[in-house]
Amino acid sequence: MYFITTFQRLQKDDKGWLDFGDERTVGFYSNLKNAQESVISNAGDMCETIYEYAVIQKLEEGLYPTVEYQELYKIKDIVDERGFYNFNLTYEQIEIPEWFPLYGLDIG
Repeated sequence: MYFITTFQRLQKDDKGWLDFGDERTVGFYSNLKNAQESVISNAGDMCETIYEYAVIQKLEEGLYPTVEYQELYKIKDIVDERGFYNFNLTYEQIEIPEWFPLYGLDIG
């Protein structure tokens, strides 16, 4: 299954711990294409004005599942040219930092 998790930040704190801010698993799909389309189009307004990042993670079945595959996305143009919330948001795929975790953010 391909799980979609949104989160506020992509950084480390002053002690080196990962800091994603608020996180929310918004759904899952049985295939990658549907998961990608949902994230890219910001389906259901998954950004919710605060979730700047989204990750799609393919997880194996079982307890404490291992991530088999993942893609990272960042919101484009959260505000419009007038400085207001952009209701036509989309996410774009970005490179995954070397330090990004290989564990499920949503399960486990």
